[in-house]
Amino acid sequence: VDIDVRTGCRVIDAANRKEGIELTFTSRPSQKVAKAVFDHVVLATGHQWPSRPDAQPGYFLSPWPASVLADVPATQIGIRGSSLTAIDAAVALATSHGDFVRRDDPLIYQPAQDTEDFHIAMMSRKGLLPEADFYFPLPHGPLTYCTPEAVAAAVARGPDGLLDAVFDLFRTELIHLDPDYAAETGLHDATLETFAEAYFARRASVDPFVWAAANLKEAQANHAAQVTVTWRDGILRMHEIVAVIVPHLDSAEFERFSRAFKPIFVDIYAGVPHESIERMLALHAAGRLDVIALGDDHEVDTRCPEGGARVTIGDTTRHYPIFIEATGQAALSGIQFPFLSLLEQGIVRDQVANDAPDVVRGIAVDDLFRPVDAPLPMDRLFCLSLPFIMGRHPFAQGITSSHEMGGIVGRRLALILNTAKPAVDHADTAA
Repeated sequence: VDIDVRTGCRVIDAANRKEGIELTFTSRPSQKVAKAVFDHVVLATGHQWPSRPDAQPGYFLSPWPASVLADVPATQIGIRGSSLTAIDAAVALATSHGDFVRRDDPLIYQPAQDTEDFHIAMMSRKGLLPEADFYFPLPHGPLTYCTPEAVAAAVARGPDGLLDAVFDLFRTELIHLDPDYAAETGLHDATLETFAEAYFARRASVDPFVWAAANLKEAQANHAAQVTVTWRDGILRMHEIVAVIVPHLDSAEFERFSRAFKPIFVDIYAGVPHESIERMLALHAAGRLDVIALGDDHEVDTRCPEGGARVTIGDTTRHYPIFIEATGQAALSGIQFPFLSLLEQGIVRDQVANDAPDVVRGIAVDDLFRPVDAPLPMDRLFCLSLPFIMGRHPFAQGITSSHEMGGIVGRRLALILNTAKPAVDHADTAA
């Protein structure tokens, strides 16, 4: 297989033509516009962040690239988010205004001189820090009740009651795996919503840094002793099995899944490295970090004449001269797709539910990531651009997801090329 890697290129458009997919691109150093036509194209454009993160003075639509935070002054900084992306932003800011130093075993934060005003407030609806990575064995063992076959059978019965049927499988599996945890959370009699509340309840009742310190100590001990917390491992093993129902949910059930079920799975698989938790604890101990629960009664005003944002929680308002959106990649709709011609040709379009046309569920693709009902030959175009398929694949985000999705498309392309028997011995494919 010959692979031609063209570095320094920027693809500015893609369009379907009679002979294939035409890519329009510029190349360094001349930035001259060129075109090339391919038999097959795989769009794997990854996360999509604003070209200008600083939408207005003091207000950042995202923390990426992290270099944009290098010039943020030592002041009161608000970060919306308290999970992976927010931690990355907090660490980038902290290392601009001080250093993390390990003395004996504890990690401490040493602020630089003249940074007395430097303080970060990470805020999210629940006001929780993610938990530390926990130990689990690989490969995962099989599940007993919440299996791919059982979930597929539930899907085959139709969308009515699908979410609750799969939650029943989830509940039965978790009761089987960890009866004590099931009893503690009232899982036997729980609905999806009451279990979602119970899952976070004990953690939400404790100061986030007290919980983080205890959880880190437990995770470190379990890694050292190779001890698995059964309920955590069980939820981790079920998240990808349950995810296959998402394309089959109607709008109301999709909203329930996103609000109640998805946060549980995300909390489990989005555990963070132990040193990340240590850094958050060190920042807090140095008086430079707090975590705030926004709750449901809050407002963030990002149109402040003085820059930054004003955050109102209940009857209290506070101004942050610097405010950073750090809730991670959001699902995007077709209108934000980077290649306009594919939109204009009706090839890329939103997956829209008849009863909720305003709900963003990503672009319409099939199980092989091909645009659905598109006016072009089958297998000519594949879309693996994460922000536009997150509605259908809510847990797709990292290296493992990229590997699995790439494998699906790669196997399909291999099948096509092996069976097509073209007149020439090559086919041009772009990714």
